[in-house]
Amino acid sequence: MAHPHRHPLPQPVPAAVHEIAGPSGPVRLPPLAGRLLAVLLDRPGAELSTGEIAMVLWRDTDRPAEPAAAVHTAMGRLRAALPAGAVARGRRGYVLAEPPEVVRRLPAPGARPVPGARPALRPVPSGPAGGPTTSASRAGPGSGPERPSVGRAAEREDFVGLLTTGGPGLLLRGPAGIGKTHLAEDLLATAESLGWPTVLLRCRSAIADVPLAAFAPLLGGDGVAPGADGGPLALLLAVRGAIGRWRGAGRLLIGLDDVDMLDATSLLLLDQLIAERALLPIATSRSGATLPETVARWCDEGSLVVREVAPLSAGQAAELGATVTGDALSPDESARLHRLAGGNPLHALAVIRAGAHRSGAAPGVGLREFVARRLQGLSGVEENALRLIALGEPLSPAMAEELVGEEVLTVLERDGLIAVADHRLPGKDVRSTDLGVAHPLYGEVLRAGTSPLAARAAYRRLLSAAERVPEAGRPGPLRRAGWASESGLGCPPEVLAAAVAEAARAGDADAVEQLSRLAWVDHQVIGAGVRWLSTALDRHPVDADRRSARIAVLAAARRGGAEDRMAAELLRFRELLWCVGDVPAAGQLVRDWSARAGAEGGMGRAASALALALQGRAERALDLSLPLVDAERPAVRAAASLAAVRSHTHLGAFDAALQLIDGYERAGRSDGVEDDHWSGALLGEAAAGLDIAAAQVLPLIQAGRCREAETVAAEVHERARTTGNRVARGTAALMWGEALAFRGLLVPGLARQLEAVSLFRVAGHRVRERWACEFAVLLAATIREDATVDALLQRISELVELPGIWGHRVDFARAEQSASRRDMSGAVTHQRLAVIGARRNGAVFEESYMADAIVYFGDPGEVVGRMSELGDRLGGLAAVLAGAARGMHRRDPAVLQEFSMQLHDCGVEDYAVRAAACTAEAWAAAGDQRSATGWAGRAAEWMAVCELGNATVPAPLLLVEPLTSREREIADLAAGGAGSRAIAERLMLSPRTVDNHLARAYDKLGIRSRTQLAGVIGAPGGYSTGR
Repeated sequence: MAHPHRHPLPQPVPAAVHEIAGPSGPVRLPPLAGRLLAVLLDRPGAELSTGEIAMVLWRDTDRPAEPAAAVHTAMGRLRAALPAGAVARGRRGYVLAEPPEVVRRLPAPGARPVPGARPALRPVPSGPAGGPTTSASRAGPGSGPERPSVGRAAEREDFVGLLTTGGPGLLLRGPAGIGKTHLAEDLLATAESLGWPTVLLRCRSAIADVPLAAFAPLLGGDGVAPGADGGPLALLLAVRGAIGRWRGAGRLLIGLDDVDMLDATSLLLLDQLIAERALLPIATSRSGATLPETVARWCDEGSLVVREVAPLSAGQAAELGATVTGDALSPDESARLHRLAGGNPLHALAVIRAGAHRSGAAPGVGLREFVARRLQGLSGVEENALRLIALGEPLSPAMAEELVGEEVLTVLERDGLIAVADHRLPGKDVRSTDLGVAHPLYGEVLRAGTSPLAARAAYRRLLSAAERVPEAGRPGPLRRAGWASESGLGCPPEVLAAAVAEAARAGDADAVEQLSRLAWVDHQVIGAGVRWLSTALDRHPVDADRRSARIAVLAAARRGGAEDRMAAELLRFRELLWCVGDVPAAGQLVRDWSARAGAEGGMGRAASALALALQGRAERALDLSLPLVDAERPAVRAAASLAAVRSHTHLGAFDAALQLIDGYERAGRSDGVEDDHWSGALLGEAAAGLDIAAAQVLPLIQAGRCREAETVAAEVHERARTTGNRVARGTAALMWGEALAFRGLLVPGLARQLEAVSLFRVAGHRVRERWACEFAVLLAATIREDATVDALLQRISELVELPGIWGHRVDFARAEQSASRRDMSGAVTHQRLAVIGARRNGAVFEESYMADAIVYFGDPGEVVGRMSELGDRLGGLAAVLAGAARGMHRRDPAVLQEFSMQLHDCGVEDYAVRAAACTAEAWAAAGDQRSATGWAGRAAEWMAVCELGNATVPAPLLLVEPLTSREREIADLAAGGAGSRAIAERLMLSPRTVDNHLARAYDKLGIRSRTQLAGVIGAPGGYSTGR
């Protein structure tokens, strides 16, 4: 008996259309066009094949002989009936502004579908559904058809591999919103494009008790006309028959969304069909859901392979954001998006569409409504309990039970709204258990939606519960101090002190500043006052309020003990040295300490060494600092070690500097530094370790280990970025920029150095700002960023005049400016001034590489003797530069060749490019065209990895033309023995064209025949086709 098939939707199709609004009012459609529009508006278009559309529009008894053609005609009639500008809205929230152009031809009965893409039926959600919804459709952000597919390429590749072997099927598991259903839909679409017949069934709790209800879309809207017996058997047979028609002669790829919701009869039928190899399932199930026994058996027997759908990575979430918004997300926006969404695509889309990924953005109405829908069904008690957990998380289970009760926790855990995580405590063989809101987005919205009075009451409840639980389950002092502050109850000074220490160890500068200020204001704790001012000194310029506070803290410290007095004076010393630039006043402070015999325990000498290192008086700084690097006091060790490393670096003694840095960590000299409040007062909170790490960069460059220097600098920059300490971040950015510059990456190097200028300026560290400006102006001049150079020179003139060690960089920058204007006389004049300034300041490595520029701008004989002297004394990169200078002076291509390779091995790519270009010129002058072309090619290859901006290309590269990519390709093949005709066939060229390319290559390589080619390509000193 034939059964009617009107449509696969759970309600009459015409009811799906809410309204059709045209420019001149409502629009009326012919019946067939109206039914087609209803289909397009009822479900996301990607779920509809042409076959499904045909089953909706016509019964079996009146289906056209060519359904695909008839659907195409109906689409044309719909397009013709809708006036220009008309918009149709469906009751499920979808909008259609233009019918799709393409429909796919139905397969012949019993045949496999023709491979091809699904029709482009993608209506977009217009917001909340305008009419009733069912369990088969979800409204809300991220659930519509315009949800992009990101980060699932590996899963698709794995799935295609399974298809090629005929199975097994897949069970996709993961939490709500992770993208299981979306991935299943994509995999089905992939399979359909490969020629598999597919269908997706949505299993929902509302129909879980109705036998075979999930198969209703296969049978049509009218269900099954009862047979003679009128029993369930007719329905079962009808479903089997419908599956048979869908799959034709092959296996049907059947999607089972939320397979754990299937009824027993459906599972029985599927079990039979899978055993008969009639079906290949792709099922989804939420993590934690209990699988039916039949599905679990499929997994055990290998009919289903379980795949956990992984969260999106930070990069994939950023890609999703860029896809949705059309603009790339900034690093801060990407980090915030990943933190809020936790890798969940549905939540990520909700955050993006609400704009909550932007820094400082509060959750908007759309995001609050999204979370409210997820929390729908909670009682008031349960929602308040979840809010309390969100405000206090992470909590120990004992704390949570004391706060909201075991019964409520059980409900929240069952609904997947809270999660418990075990982790090992750092440095201890002990595991800790934390409880919190299951998803960061829910916690963010719940916290943002709590009124101030409700929040105060909640924090008081948290504090009260903390007092009643055992010590093992009690939150740490940092969190209790935060709750006390938010509750308005105040916090005891001992808890605040412990909280500040905990925040300092964690590198949380915001918490250190806020809590230490609270301890000073509320309890007049002198150490806390020093710590507050010390933390603020590295983050904001000194204002009137902080000046008043500093006076009060210093006055209190002088009345207190020696520890507090020294901490306050160290803070004043740091402010004078870096922010004010008053070195005489800072020196007077040190003399005052020295007058108090023994009171400072070596701290005064360590501080003096730092000031002397800043002024370039490196030898005197070493006399003071080296005896103190193993001092008993952690702060003295840190300050002395930093002063000694900077002094050795200034003198070019990179081996001694690197040994000191290695010993600082290996010998345990760093132990206790962050807990010593003298260290924070002198070096900055959480900055001592970062300063020592950043100090490695310049010695590594001097040693010719520039690639390692770049890696170290990038790691230190990443560590500093999380501290909230602007000075530490600026120092790390400055060193990273210098490492990038020596690597030939001038454009990103300048960006990092300008970042340092900005950070130091915001923090109010004028001396460090000038230091960074002098580094940046040289790079800006080299890449001919004239506006940046002018701005930096103007800023340098406004900053304090300090006896420093970097002023010669300004002369170097002016030399670069003159060179860019082809004023070589002016360039050499300024370069001489830079070399004289570096020598006067004792910066011998700087002198070496600045003299190197004269080798190329002017007369190498003027500086080659001094460079050789410095190279012999310093070694490392200075020795390599000296060797290259000797080659330039003698115009000796063999010497230039040797030191060009050494420069490349050191990782100083732009120096290597320049030396290789001069090598090419020297070989050309010697009449060796083959070697000249080879070295010109090598220089071009090395230049390709540089980012030189508008920097001048080395002139010799313009004199010797390297092989083009096509000439190189043909020369390689010919050198391997291939004839012109074989090369022509392989490259789809004519033999004559091949011969012409070879002739040009012969000219450039200085050879005359193919027989000489094999000896030239890849020969030592010859043309290299790669590094």
